[in-house]
Amino acid sequence: MVRGRPGIRPAADRELRGVRTAAARSGQTVITNIVGGLIALVLLVYLVIALLRPERF
Repeated sequence: MVRGRPGIRPAADRELRGVRTAAARSGQTVITNIVGGLIALVLLVYLVIALLRPERF
């Protein structure tokens, strides 16, 4: 007897991927996150200054 839709594997039959990919092992992901965080921080500071002192912009 088949339960559910045909062609769909049960959850217990699935294989799990490794937790870390090659990019995470090389540190590329960490560098990308740091650069993205710095850009977001600079943009946030710029927008706050532009909000507080609009005549300068």
